Amino acid sequence: MKKQFLFLLIILSNLLATAQKTTISGYVLDNQTGEKLIGANIFIKNTTKGTVANNFGFYSLSVKNTDTVNLIISYIGYKTQNKTIVAKQNLKLDFKLEPNTEIDAVTVTANKPIEQRTEMGVMEIPMKQLELIPTL
Repeated sequence: MKKQFLFLLIILSNLLATAQKTTISGYVLDNQTGEKLIGANIFIKNTTKGTVANNFGFYSLSVKNTDTVNLIISYIGYKTQNKTIVAKQNLKLDFKLEPNTEIDAVTVTANKPIEQRTEMGVMEIPMKQLELIPTL
């Protein structure tokens, strides 16, 4: 009898735990063209919980049934978007990201002068190291 009660208690606790989840899902799109952004990142700020939009630009994220969730939506070449939502029921949210036309300055530097660079595909092995290699 105790085993049956314990088993029933475990099942009920699992059902209650899953009942406290909310699913946020939708598409991530380019605001100008409506193109779906494959691989866009959607995550909850200050946590390690998040997801990536699939090959159709669709995402789905399960969160605890809490009052507010701060989502951050990002994609390379687009402005990052922040959205604070109330997560009390399942939501369908589509995000339209604006292209980022600002490019940061790029500085290219070299560590060695051109004369000291080695050729591509060439590997230098010191003679002492070659002597240590077993021979057949």
